Amino acid sequence: MMIIYRPERARHERAIQRLVAESFPPVPGGWVAENLRRGLEPEPGLSLVATRGGEVVGTVRFWPMTIMGDGGGTWPALLLGPLAVAPAARRQGVGRELVARSLDRAARRGYARVVLIGAPAYYQPLGFVRAADHAIALPEGVEAERLMVRSLRPDALQGVRGTLLPGRCVRGGAGDVSPGRYSAAS
Repeated sequence: MMIIYRPERARHERAIQRLVAESFPPVPGGWVAENLRRGLEPEPGLSLVATRGGEVVGTVRFWPMTIMGDGGGTWPALLLGPLAVAPAARRQGVGRELVARSLDRAARRGYARVVLIGAPAYYQPLGFVRAADHAIALPEGVEAERLMVRSLRPDALQGVRGTLLPGRCVRGGAGDVSPGRYSAAS
């Protein structure tokens, strides 16, 4: 059966939650990315699902984040994740296709940069690099080896350095698009 990629809708929520729970079993204190997302809503229009025969077999979501610079600069970013694929649909390119399609959507909507916490071996071929190479970190330096970033347009990472925090920034760097800005969570 053919896999269809489409925007996430409210009717997909239970299937997404089930798929994410199967893919990421609970850990003490919660997953770092899960803790970053807590209390936020996914960024509208960017999250996608993959379906086969009407069943959700893959999902990718995006969340509003802010990179808070030491000197007071702020830059909007998107947090990619979770990316989850049902066991029966793995190793068929579903995850990579979800990432590629969703990054294209984000770029077309004017977003400049995406961060994620994940396996470098999986995400480097998709254009992600170590965030530490750009002086972007999580609070207290957790997950430094797995924090990755990708620019969605030329020079979107130039001069961007700081700590990734949940929520949208109050003001962005030159040329940044951050629809519906509100204060970054602390």
